[in-house]
Amino acid sequence: MNFKYNINRLVAVEKLLGKPMPDVLAELQGETGASLQTTQALVAAGTANEMFMAHSPHLSDWDLRRANELIESQGLAAVGAAIGAGLKDFMAKVA
Repeated sequence: MNFKYNINRLVAVEKLLGKPMPDVLAELQGETGASLQTTQALVAAGTANEMFMAHSPHLSDWDLRRANELIESQGLAAVGAAIGAGLKDFMAKVA
């Protein structure tokens, strides 16, 4: 799995979750880890169609359903690792 993140994808995560990325990142690093809702949003954003994300940063019901299928087929540990790798790559580009 290879999740790709950029500003628009992460704005879509913020919109869906109703909280800023620093709070999302704190949740990921927290003792209990990411909620299922946060995991779903980050998987959906990391796999969303780039053409649609470039024009309107939001996650559709289809994006979320596809994320659910991926989480269920690959497991939380695998998608969590892919989320971490994708966010690390993004942060390296913008830092």
